[in-house]
Amino acid sequence: MPSPTSAEITKAITVVQPIAESLVATAEKSEASGPVKHQAVASGLEMVYRALQKSIKELRNIPWEVIEPYLVPVGSGLISAIVTMANSLFGKMWGKLADLFNGDDND
Repeated sequence: MPSPTSAEITKAITVVQPIAESLVATAEKSEASGPVKHQAVASGLEMVYRALQKSIKELRNIPWEVIEPYLVPVGSGLISAIVTMANSLFGKMWGKLADLFNGDDND
């Protein structure tokens, strides 16, 4: 199997980004520690990615091990970037707007 190109890896990351955002948002609601939440998101993302590989042909030639370094590392991966944005003032404001438009006013 040939190595995936950078464009193929980018497409794979683009496919999983909204899933990662959803997993992070769910994890952020828990009382678990940051490392535990990060690991839960990473494990969930791996499970979803491997399942998607079976149904999305563009992902079939891109093993989890190839995109994992772009997603999981604490401090530099996509998961950490999403957490940083979610915890920033902009992220909190965006979250409040999303809740408003989604009709979630539990806060």
